[in-house]
Amino acid sequence: MKFVYGTKNTSKIAHMKHILKDMHIEIEGLDENVDEPVEDGKDTLSNARIKAMHYYKQVKRPVFSADSGLYFEDVEDCDQPGKFIRRVDGKSLTDEEMIDHYSKLSRKYGGKLKAYYHNSICLVLDEDHIIEYDGSDLNSEVFYIVEKPHKTRKPGFPLDALSVEISSGSYYDDLTDYIFDNSTLDKGFQDFFKRVLRPEVTIGFKDFGKVKVELYPYYAPDCVRNFIELIEKDYYKDKSIVRVVPGRLIQSGDDHLHPENWTDDTPGYILNGEFNRPGFKNPLDFKRGTLGMAMAADHKTDYSTAGSFFIMTRDEPSLNEIVPAFGRVTDGMAIVDKMNQVKTHTDYGYDAPVETIQIESIVVDKKGVVYDSPKKIGFDQLRPTD
Repeated sequence: MKFVYGTKNTSKIAHMKHILKDMHIEIEGLDENVDEPVEDGKDTLSNARIKAMHYYKQVKRPVFSADSGLYFEDVEDCDQPGKFIRRVDGKSLTDEEMIDHYSKLSRKYGGKLKAYYHNSICLVLDEDHIIEYDGSDLNSEVFYIVEKPHKTRKPGFPLDALSVEISSGSYYDDLTDYIFDNSTLDKGFQDFFKRVLRPEVTIGFKDFGKVKVELYPYYAPDCVRNFIELIEKDYYKDKSIVRVVPGRLIQSGDDHLHPENWTDDTPGYILNGEFNRPGFKNPLDFKRGTLGMAMAADHKTDYSTAGSFFIMTRDEPSLNEIVPAFGRVTDGMAIVDKMNQVKTHTDYGYDAPVETIQIESIVVDKKGVVYDSPKKIGFDQLRPTD
């Protein structure tokens, strides 16, 4: 998942990359030749939308823009900056002019102003998919704007020179990595992208009904990309439930399971196992309703099969560090339970349903997001020890 962040400010780009670093989202800023819009919206959300639409028309790629407003407690309306943080009396201020202006404003109110930033965001995936958000969870922590400036100047964040953390009484510029520690604001941006980046899959099982599952590409990107690609290529057409472990799980994606010849269970490649292990973090727990990707080679490697998936009907945390979870059932769990209770046999050496449970339809709603192909591992690429 790749997005253009609608800014040329390298400090802001670095900050957003830090916020989204564990979500497998690639961020890049605007090219210098992209021209700027007139930010004449009535509020921060309007400005975020104006910027995002303006940039999208130029870059023709998914782009998001954020806009901030600065708000003070207990000041006259004429002194409330709001969305006009840098603009005063119709003039756009330089960094030093901003520091001077807000220093004087702080002096007017006794040398200390209690302040916070409110942020808005607009994401344009294409002309038909525009998502915007303006919630209070995008507010910064409350802090002080003081009269005496700090000697440090940070490009892109001029008011940091006047900003003081309330709890410690320290200037932000004296705090170590303070800009990356605003957990409330960071979580607000993370939660926004999590809401947006949840493709929904609807699976119709003949004679049973439909089950809806949401996918989490920010936790297991290759599993999700692979599942989407196989759905769109009709890989699951005419597939069925091949394994039913009563009270535990149902499994599909393969015509048959062959524990001794596991490479036949895949579309011709396997995936890296995106579960909790050294070098990869996947916080999803295997709970009831969790969608997982089966492990390749009968649990003997760190690889996952590419075609086989299963749905849990009970909590099983022991799987958290063995196989990758990449989605959860949002509707139709009663149908999963019903399929999990059918009669089974063990003629193949594992639990299989006596009567065929056919997948008669499977569709994915990507909600406008474009997902690349997964990183595929061919069997000839495996190390001898694998």
